Amino acid sequence: MKRTQIIIFISLLIFLFNYSFSSDFLSLFKRGHAALNEKNYSEAVDYFSEALESPTRPSGKKMLSVVFNLRGIAYTELGEYEEALEDFAKAVELNPRYGDAYNNYGIVYYNLGDYEKAIEGYTKAINLVEKYHEATYNRGLAFLAKGEYEKAVEDFTEFIKNNPKHAATLNFRGLAYSRIGLREKALEDFAKALELDPECWDVYSNRGQMYMNNGKPEKAIEDFTKAIELNLTHAEAYNERGIAYSEREEFKKAIKDFTQAISLDSSFKEAYFNRGNCYQKKKEYLKAIENFSEVIRLDPRDAEALYKRGISYYHEGLYEKAIFDLKKAVDLGHNQARKFLKENFNIDY
Repeated sequence: MKRTQIIIFISLLIFLFNYSFSSDFLSLFKRGHAALNEKNYSEAVDYFSEALESPTRPSGKKMLSVVFNLRGIAYTELGEYEEALEDFAKAVELNPRYGDAYNNYGIVYYNLGDYEKAIEGYTKAINLVEKYHEATYNRGLAFLAKGEYEKAVEDFTEFIKNNPKHAATLNFRGLAYSRIGLREKALEDFAKALELDPECWDVYSNRGQMYMNNGKPEKAIEDFTKAIELNLTHAEAYNERGIAYSEREEFKKAIKDFTQAISLDSSFKEAYFNRGNCYQKKKEYLKAIENFSEVIRLDPRDAEALYKRGISYYHEGLYEKAIFDLKKAVDLGHNQARKFLKENFNIDY
């Protein structure tokens, strides 16, 4: 055989080998699985997609449902939720008893803020898979986010039976207990969570909120301070501590905390509002106006901010602007703004 022919023959063999290897379903599946484990989610999507298009793709529905489920997980991690939902739907179409796919379906809807659909997914998973603790925990989180605290407690309690040293679940159950007024049980859960994980700043933050709701700003400040020490980038803790300082009329400290919260999250509407409130109480109305204006920029339909800015305009003698804001607040259903217009401008609106 001539040298040129040998080279062509070898090149053809290499091409055929590479084509066979690259299009083999099992090889592509293994590569996708490895990429998923290594958190290379884009690569995982590519490999799983190639596997599904492979000429050696199996006909078995259960195996294909696994691939769709895994690709859906990769899409979820990439934030490509529409594609993820399509894959999970395909997975359960191929295998209607696929609990993991229903759980993952729930996770996507939870991330989208659709807690009702998230709960549907988790519930299907729980009904299909005996002792599906992960789905029970996830459903508890969805109930907590939805404000169904008693149901959240039930799910977290079930999870804790099998995972008694899971600090995060104790923390979340404590939060749920605090929301339904069972303070002693909440404190017990928070204490257990901190025994298991003393560095869990989230527990201090949640306990601090409970103390605030129960008129104990001093204890709240202690907990929020601890939360901040453990997580310097936690804007919410600065905001909450600022509220506690404001309750004690320590406005300078409160403003400092609200300012730090805003520096960590420039779109933190509540922190701007709270800082505006402090300036208004200090009778620094122009600074109050600046902050309420920022709230309104972020949410033009915030009736309370319009009302507060209207009052600040009034105290600065800017009556036309005050009336304009107060009327807009009334249009959004703010009765105190209507009362202020009547008492201070003799305007029935």
